[in-house]
Amino acid sequence: MNGSELPFGISDFPMLSGYYYADKSFLIEEIVSSHLGKTILLTRPLHYGKTLNLSMLEHFFSIDRKDSSPLFDNLSISDNAALRKKHQNAHPVIRLDLGGEDFEEAIASSFHLEKRPIDELAPLCKERIHALVEGTGEKAILLVDDYDHPIQLTYLYGKYEELII
Repeated sequence: MNGSELPFGISDFPMLSGYYYADKSFLIEEIVSSHLGKTILLTRPLHYGKTLNLSMLEHFFSIDRKDSSPLFDNLSISDNAALRKKHQNAHPVIRLDLGGEDFEEAIASSFHLEKRPIDELAPLCKERIHALVEGTGEKAILLVDDYDHPIQLTYLYGKYEELII
C-alpha cells in the first residue's frame, strides 16, 4: 500500500488505502508456518501497531470476510499463492478487545452473547468456539487485543490480589 500520509490513529486494516504502510503481512506466513494452533503473544509498546496487526490477521483469516484478497494483493503475502488459497478467509475468527472498562461486556459482545458474570460466560464461550470449529472443520483463531488492560484496571482499583489469587 503506497500513500502520501502516515496513518495516525487508523487501526482498521482496510482503511489504510492511500497511506504509507510498512508491510507486516510476513507475520501471516510466520503464524501459518510455525504457530497455527498455538498461543502467540505479541508484546509491543503502546502505539506500536498491535491493533492494526490484529485487524490485518482478522481480515486475512476470517471466513466471515468472504474475499479480502484485494487488501493483500500488493503485499508480500501475495507472493504465496498456496498459503492464500488454503488459509485466506478460511478460518472462524473471534476478535476480543479487552481495552474497555467492562470486561464481561467485551467478552459477551465478541461471542454474541448477553452480558453475564464471567463464570457463566466462560463455558458459553467455549461452546461457541467448539461450534465454530465443528461447523467449518477449521481451527478457530482467537485474537485478543489489550489483553493486559483488565489486570491494569484491577491494580488501579485495588483489586489486583483478588484477580491473581
